[in-house]
Amino acid sequence: MSRVAVALIGAASLVAVSACAAPTVGSRPWAAATVLAAPVDLPDDPAALTLLTRAARSALTASYDAVIVSTSPDSPAPVRLAIAHRPGIGTSSAPEDGSRPAQLTPDDAVGTALPVSLRLLDVLVAHFGLALAGQGEVLSRPADVVEATDARGVVEARFWLDRTSGLMVKRELIDPTTGATRATEFVSLTVPAKSEIRAATTQVPAAGPALDGVAVARLRSEGWICPEGLPGGLSFVSADEADSGAVHLVYSDGLDVVSLFVQKGHLDTKAMPGLQSVSGQAGQAGQAGQAGQVLHTDTPVPTWVWQSSGSVVTLMTEAPRTTVERIISAVPPDSA
Repeated sequence: MSRVAVALIGAASLVAVSACAAPTVGSRPWAAATVLAAPVDLPDDPAALTLLTRAARSALTASYDAVIVSTSPDSPAPVRLAIAHRPGIGTSSAPEDGSRPAQLTPDDAVGTALPVSLRLLDVLVAHFGLALAGQGEVLSRPADVVEATDARGVVEARFWLDRTSGLMVKRELIDPTTGATRATEFVSLTVPAKSEIRAATTQVPAAGPALDGVAVARLRSEGWICPEGLPGGLSFVSADEADSGAVHLVYSDGLDVVSLFVQKGHLDTKAMPGLQSVSGQAGQAGQAGQAGQVLHTDTPVPTWVWQSSGSVVTLMTEAPRTTVERIISAVPPDSA
């Protein structure tokens, strides 16, 4: 499930920060490790690109109610999510079992896009070759199938695009190394929707003021953690201001989306008893800025928090855990 779409509320405020200190210029182990070469320009099938463009547009313009089911090797069981989209309002999403209240994601919340939204289609086109791969069915509805192939000719994703509504109704992401598959699929769909959108108790905030290229370059020159790219072929997409003086950085290859929040200061675990260390032990209250410690929670969205180069880093993503591990290695916690 794309729980990133379910909750990215107050991400910066999730981090307890104390004794603010500016990053130190020159202490940037992430700088060289995360610069990416330009993606290879792979050919695209015009028919496939047309279908995906229609799907991206339909995700914003169609009024629909649906239930989606997601499976992942990193999740112990399939997750069912009830979603409802209304143009101009956004997408309400909640676990189908009612275990958490509904949340509303505005249509412009790029870093929190549902996996069925194709919000970053331009990034997908830049990283993969797209080709029409035949026909299929989802919910007994005819669909066109599009494949995304990497520079080695390996298929890394398949998309099922509903012919009637244009919506992407199924997506498979395939690990090119292990062959493990993450999938998201509609198991019910009503288009157009027949009722008002359910009330949401919380709302995912729209992106803050955008930071342009000049502002991002200045942050890098001042020693802020602001990689040009991240491991796993993730390119820098955008930056914006977040709460409490944090910077929100978005990275993607068009398939996975990573939100990286960077905030000056030191990690204070005192206000974060619910997060566990990656070794499985809870962060101990009262130990501020514990060097080398990485805290983690899967609820309500997979999140990792650590201190690096004079800043607190919060990583939120549903990318494979192997990708997360590589990102943490590239933006390493301060040494113990």
